Amino acid sequence: LPLLEIEDAPLIPIRGFKLYLPAPDAAGMTAYKEAVDFLSRFKYNFLMLEIGGAMEFRSHPEINAGWLEYCEFMNEYSGKPQKIQSSFAWRKNSIHTTNGGGKVVPQSMVREMIEYAEARHFEVVPEMPSLSHCDYLLTRHPELAERPEDPYPDTCCPNHPDYYKLIFDLFDEVIGVFHPKRMHIGHDEYYSVALCPRCRDKKAADIYADDVNKCSEFLKSRGVSTMIWGEKLLDAHYPNGVGCGGAQIDSVEDGHERHIPPVWPSIDRMPEDLQIMHWYWSIDRDLEQAFTVRNMPVVYGNMSLRNFPEWKRRSRAANIQGLCISNWGATDFRTLQRNAIFFDLASAAAWSWNGALDSDDYPAVRDW
Repeated sequence: LPLLEIEDAPLIPIRGFKLYLPAPDAAGMTAYKEAVDFLSRFKYNFLMLEIGGAMEFRSHPEINAGWLEYCEFMNEYSGKPQKIQSSFAWRKNSIHTTNGGGKVVPQSMVREMIEYAEARHFEVVPEMPSLSHCDYLLTRHPELAERPEDPYPDTCCPNHPDYYKLIFDLFDEVIGVFHPKRMHIGHDEYYSVALCPRCRDKKAADIYADDVNKCSEFLKSRGVSTMIWGEKLLDAHYPNGVGCGGAQIDSVEDGHERHIPPVWPSIDRMPEDLQIMHWYWSIDRDLEQAFTVRNMPVVYGNMSLRNFPEWKRRSRAANIQGLCISNWGATDFRTLQRNAIFFDLASAAAWSWNGALDSDDYPAVRDW
């Protein structure tokens, strides 16, 4: 055999996957382990698990009771969550009731999942939705809802005197199970803004900034750094000029007029060490500059390199830390296959390790 030396290194340090918790049974654990093994084969190193109400909470068992009731109702038939989500005069968060298979995963099983991934050299990051995507909280604590008239509230009032006591109790319990370096706290799709009596006289950007800073300070006191979905920090617009992300949103949807005040000015009040998961990369290929010029570390989230323009330029920009593919569905083989997740993971691995590839090389990567 010839004597040789091989040097192999990734182009980006974080190569990640976001996943719901699997169903709490043998089939769920098998599906999870097969997914982790697949990730390991393609040299991924970051695994984000959404928690919500799908993990056992011993400090607040009412959260799990509400979650089970909510999931049973929402999962009555296929498409019901989407139907409910679009049936109101106000914009609502997407509904994630396939997390944990709509059940509650015991902490012992979650711990087994973490140890399995860590043994394969993954950093395991809990995603604990807060402020928005809080339907799992509000089923049993509707007093914390920003929009009390919503029969299925999803957004919290951070100025309610009981809010932080509850969410920080849950943060502590998640930290006790995961022992994480960082925690993702959600904060995306924040639509019901500055509506309740405690918030209506405040600026939307101040509400958002105050909340992110309070969560970050709490996590820092526990030795944990903070990551969020970043779109509410962006003054983003679709090509037709309609606002999205953190811009002021004035639109007509499903016959309803929608008004959401601007949140994006909060970007200049964010914690210095805040990490961004940027999933608006397809709306405007320069949007991430709002983060990078402020020295905010960025991971491209909800990633699909088959749809990503100018990969070579954008992946090499300052403060770009990597990518994270997401599966927005149940954690089982058929769903991952249906959502093209296996293809996205394999193809993103190619782009993550081969510096010669750019977005225009997609047809060749696809065929390979």
